[in-house]
Amino acid sequence: MSNGQLAATLIQQIDIIVQEFEANLARSQYDDCSDVMSETKAVELATRGYAAIERISGADSTYWRRAEEIRGDEAYEHMKLVRLVGVLGSLSADIKAGYLRTFEELIHGELFGDFF
Repeated sequence: MSNGQLAATLIQQIDIIVQEFEANLARSQYDDCSDVMSETKAVELATRGYAAIERISGADSTYWRRAEEIRGDEAYEHMKLVRLVGVLGSLSADIKAGYLRTFEELIHGELFGDFF
């Protein structure tokens, strides 16, 4: 799988979750979708979001640390989901911009490219 295909797959994972939240938001009177989404559904969607963030960025990333802060907050599940969607949006934007590669990966790529 090429880097472009991988990025598209990662973005798709995030976009599915965000789009599902936004579809509920479009039907809702409230910013947290609490009138159109059960707490169980909010937990399900958030769990999928947490899993995507950990799978894509790793447990040492800023995205994951922020997601963990949200999960640990004493807010109700719908509000946690609202905030988590913000983290997912940030992660998606950074993938699209090519910002997930670390400095070390860039150096290795340059050295490997020079080798050939």
